[in-house]
Amino acid sequence: MSGAGTNAGIEYQQRVASLLLTYQYGQMDISGLLSFHKPGHIIETRFETDSPIDDIGVRCQENWGVDFQVKRVLSLSEEAGSEFAKVVFQFVATFAATPNAETYFALVTTTDASAKIRYGLRKIFESIRLNDVGFAKNPLTKSESETLALFRRLLDQTFLSVAGKKPSKDDFLAFSKRAFVSIIDIEPGMPLENATLMILKERGFARPELVWSLLIKNSLHYASERMSINRDGLDALLNSFKLTTPKVQSGQESNQSVTFEAIGTQTVACGKEVLLIKSFDSKYDYMVVELFRFDDAGQKKVRFKGEKLLLTKDNIECDVIFRCSSTTRLQAFMVGEVDKFQKARVAILPANDIADVEDTEPAKLYHTYFDELVRANPKPQCCLHCGKDVLEDDALFVEIDEPLLPAAVGLVHPRCRRSLDRVVGLAKPQRDATGKLPPGFDLSGWIKALERGQALMGGIQAGFVPKGCEARIAWSSDSEYDPDYRFCVRFLLVNGSVKYSYERGKVLRLSRAKAEYQVKEFTKLIEQQRTLNDPCCFTSKSLAFGPYSLLLRVKADDEEIVEISLAEVAPYTELLSKLYDSCENYYAPMAIVRDVASELPLCLRGLIPLISNPLRFSELEANWRDAGFGDKPLNLKVIKDDRDFDNWMRTIFGDGFHPVIDPLFDKNQKLVSGLIIQHQEAMMAEALRQKEAKK
Repeated sequence: MSGAGTNAGIEYQQRVASLLLTYQYGQMDISGLLSFHKPGHIIETRFETDSPIDDIGVRCQENWGVDFQVKRVLSLSEEAGSEFAKVVFQFVATFAATPNAETYFALVTTTDASAKIRYGLRKIFESIRLNDVGFAKNPLTKSESETLALFRRLLDQTFLSVAGKKPSKDDFLAFSKRAFVSIIDIEPGMPLENATLMILKERGFARPELVWSLLIKNSLHYASERMSINRDGLDALLNSFKLTTPKVQSGQESNQSVTFEAIGTQTVACGKEVLLIKSFDSKYDYMVVELFRFDDAGQKKVRFKGEKLLLTKDNIECDVIFRCSSTTRLQAFMVGEVDKFQKARVAILPANDIADVEDTEPAKLYHTYFDELVRANPKPQCCLHCGKDVLEDDALFVEIDEPLLPAAVGLVHPRCRRSLDRVVGLAKPQRDATGKLPPGFDLSGWIKALERGQALMGGIQAGFVPKGCEARIAWSSDSEYDPDYRFCVRFLLVNGSVKYSYERGKVLRLSRAKAEYQVKEFTKLIEQQRTLNDPCCFTSKSLAFGPYSLLLRVKADDEEIVEISLAEVAPYTELLSKLYDSCENYYAPMAIVRDVASELPLCLRGLIPLISNPLRFSELEANWRDAGFGDKPLNLKVIKDDRDFDNWMRTIFGDGFHPVIDPLFDKNQKLVSGLIIQHQEAMMAEALRQKEAKK
């Protein structure tokens, strides 16, 4: 594998680990990630373990665990030394070592892995878990049969190598019941990454993307040190970046006459400590010490005992004279005390390579926490220590960060300053413009729906529509819910693989008559396009269907175009939905914007706005205000499934309005960006009417 490919694989493993840590911290059920029937809540995550499957291991409070082998890209191969052969060897070694344990093994990969692994191998394991007795009677395609045969040969060879015997039928079934293939697309901007940000947002982090970045960095650190982290350890790490004191109520904020700015609060250094201490070396009177505030895992490393600084492993105790965030602030203090320090012997102990410390994940995340402390101060005009108004021009802006006191940020009188007060600057007016989710938003419901939903938005960069782009989609009102038909349409492709006729990301179930009619129509189209030397094809990932010439223009760079040989009627089985359905909900979750007072949907010049990502709500709401649509309080109602989405579409279209996703307007209230939804049947009827009118 190339260096770039290796780095991509390492980054992907870090992202998978970070996803598991997010689920662990949020106490979320991981069974959905595995398509497993047992609920599981992680209590411990292990990295680069000493078990055969060594990438990531988790234990759940329900007394079962999973060992994960993570491969961003993988092909089915029985060649000795191949990546897939290594994975099977690790699985077999784990199975042989723990034949009856409640420990499962999962291959985690992406949609870039070969289809035989994503579909064929996954189907084999899932089929055996569903029906181990009748598995052998299940119909398999040619590709699936080849996958099963290769896997059995490789399993036989590996069992012989590991256990000294070939696996029996019972061994094969027991092994397969414990094996999973899990497709986790956790690349930047994908819906699953958005879900992790939602979890972290719900758990109280104002900047969840910084927490996510810290978890990714820490996952690499934990892996390189072969560490593990339990729920208490993860809580201790992340809660140190989260406000636990009561926040200021919205009614109080308007009464605050002062907020803070430390010579521009963005300049406050959060990643280092600068201290003036009494010297522990008799050759000097004082020492200026510069220290990294956080260790490689994001935990605070500067230690205090009482009002003393503890240095080195020997815990040398040093009296602290002044503590601050920068050498500039310390210099200002010493200039103000010039008579005391002019003739003093001062040693300077700078930290190596500290110049870029503010760009590290812990420093950026702590800066967000710092801003939260600023906004949480209920009496910003008062001294944190004496409680009296601060009227002096030389008031200090400080952070309280020591073991025996609650964290706080605010003003102190110079005479009230304590030696461990971390001075960060001076006080100046500042206003909080941080966007927030509206009150009452059902965040947990959104996160749950997003795990297997929003396939449409995932296909257009996780719901972010480029500004200035006019994008339109057609919505059909005649989709049938919970169909129970026994047939479907299957396409045989020239490379030996199969595809199915889809609707809304699911294999389309049909009656026999309807399936036969569709096969007849597809066959005519396939033959017609073949005579034009522009055959009907599918794209390998997005499953787009159409002539080769069209797909060539719309396919992604990493997709292939595969020609269709023929269409045929095929029996439908629930196993097809488990293997080929890309989502449970094609449109949902979505949020509809409502006026708080009337509880009616917001209407902007005949357009009803929908929100695909609630983290963007404050941005969009600000745009609507700037465009002159008013400033009434708004909230969001979550549309959790496609059935509810269809009901809203029928209501909106029935009232003569038009839905639009994530709309942005210019100052003239002209729509400049958004995803416009059009009524498919109405469009077709209008086209037919116009055609008839021309006759």
